[in-house]
Amino acid sequence: MSLTQEKTREIIDDFVAVINEKKQTGPTPTRGVINFRNERSNGIERPIYYIPLELLRYRKDNSRIVSDVLSYERSSLKKLDEKEKETQDVLFNFLYNKDPDNTDVLKKGIKKEGQIEPAIITCDGFLIDGNRRKMALELLNKTEPGQHKFMKVIILPGKNDPTGPPPTIKEIELIENRYQLRKDGRSEYFGLDRALGIKKKIERGIPLDEQIMDDPECAIPNINDKDFKKKKRTWEREYLQPLEQVDAYLESLGRPEHYESIKGRWQSFIDLSNFYNGDLQKQSWRIEVNLDEDDIGVVQDIAFQIIRKQHVKNRHEKLHNIIRRIPKFLSIPDAKSSIYLISDKTVDLESNEKYDSEGKEYSLSEQDKIWSCKKENETIFAQAINKAYSYFETQEETENSMALIKAAHQKINHDNMNVKNIPFDDLKEFMKISELIINRVSDLKDESWERVRAKK
Repeated sequence: MSLTQEKTREIIDDFVAVINEKKQTGPTPTRGVINFRNERSNGIERPIYYIPLELLRYRKDNSRIVSDVLSYERSSLKKLDEKEKETQDVLFNFLYNKDPDNTDVLKKGIKKEGQIEPAIITCDGFLIDGNRRKMALELLNKTEPGQHKFMKVIILPGKNDPTGPPPTIKEIELIENRYQLRKDGRSEYFGLDRALGIKKKIERGIPLDEQIMDDPECAIPNINDKDFKKKKRTWEREYLQPLEQVDAYLESLGRPEHYESIKGRWQSFIDLSNFYNGDLQKQSWRIEVNLDEDDIGVVQDIAFQIIRKQHVKNRHEKLHNIIRRIPKFLSIPDAKSSIYLISDKTVDLESNEKYDSEGKEYSLSEQDKIWSCKKENETIFAQAINKAYSYFETQEETENSMALIKAAHQKINHDNMNVKNIPFDDLKEFMKISELIINRVSDLKDESWERVRAKK
């Protein structure tokens, strides 16, 4: 059930009291305009305050780290409590590990120029925009103690605030969405987290259309209806549909929401999604390659096992672009039979293979590696993939040969091919090349007849 616009987050009164007690005004500029409700369009300003860094907290609902949070809570079987320091440390590590290089760049920029843009926080100190800036300031404090005590922020309204009611959950999501989409050189959200963030916002009452309209590139009147629909299809194709495949993959392994186990393979799910939602759903294409509707699930399962096998780097390198090849394999009967071996013969881990010698359960990533390296699976994948590629390459060579002979025939019969157009001085060379063509064609014809006679 989606949350309504009236649903508000719980405000922690003790945190509000400390924020109000410790906040300070600073040098100019002392006020700023943020993209909240109608404040930006109406030029409504809010005060800029300086808040002690230790009073500001990360939110676990931050879309930048949503995959990490869901995976952590699934694995540990407990919810992260944002009020606890332990949780804040966990969220810090999630954020840092997302993009350490850009974080280092940001840290150097703040060290040189200071914090230029204010963060946006709730009245009780939870960051909506500015997570990486707080993280950079905390890192600077470790090397330069005491020099980065405060963070510049704009505070959203709290209870009984004269500027308006506290933001609803939906409004908080919209603020995050608007600042997330700004093209100002900030760290990009990774594909999986972006997809999960979009899905989370839909579940919280912000339809995809509304999220897209928050994109500066799409805001009315900057985009027409045709371009908006194109943008929407792009978001569905690049985020929501691949996420459906990710969720189906994790469900098939009995590990829903354990997103940490698919890291590094997002592009494979995009490739699978494009195929699954494209040709594989077309009855005409399935008839062409001799697939039944029941085969859709089989093909999806084959793709899932290939993606799982991709976990082991530098082994079977052909696996890393095979998802895009699957449609072609299915159109070649022998190649199709080869990759079907993956669905028919791979074996899963025995229960005792999921634990180390001390009885501790391996992580999901380690289990994938063990499964991938099982001798039976190594043999099946090697045979299936190598054979499929062999048939594929033979088919390509056949198609290339036919394409070349047809192209040669078209060129030699082109309207501009007229001996009268050849300069007299070039006629001897022209005749020599023509003789070479005749000899080559004769050889090709003889080779073709030999194959025909051998077949009889």
